[in-house]
Amino acid sequence: MAVDEGVGEKACGCLREGKQRHGQAGDEGAGVEDGAHVDRRPVDAGAFEEHRRKRHGDQGQDRGTCVGGDTLAAVAQLGADLFFLGSCGLDASRGVTAFDSAEAEVKRAMARNSAGIVIAVTNDKLATAAPYRVAAPDAISHLVVDKTAPSAILADFERLGVEIHFA
Repeated sequence: MAVDEGVGEKACGCLREGKQRHGQAGDEGAGVEDGAHVDRRPVDAGAFEEHRRKRHGDQGQDRGTCVGGDTLAAVAQLGADLFFLGSCGLDASRGVTAFDSAEAEVKRAMARNSAGIVIAVTNDKLATAAPYRVAAPDAISHLVVDKTAPSAILADFERLGVEIHFA
């Protein structure tokens, strides 16, 4: 389920002028561009896909994202103030989780190379967990949620020092 536009706008509000950020595949639904783009210039999706296939083969083709050794090596060269991380599951005890092991590995690498993590999440993903751990709950800097998010769940994140933003 895509994050609604209001949540995406609120998530982008976590950025401060002059700060760098990177996102992951799928963040465009949260109002954040795909990949490590720092500007809003359009990306030629066909050219990008052709480059991805040449560089990585068909790996990740069904995912809409790149995974594997070349991707991890490229991510190791990145550094950002904020990482806009998509979460398959988000729980105050298990942290950020994913359903796919290869994608979780890339997300972990991106999280390690970022000073902070922003997660825009829908209510259906709160207090849920997928099989692969991406980041500990205390690694989350900002959590952007709908105004109807359950306060008891949010209180657990606030106790961990997570800044809660309502859209």
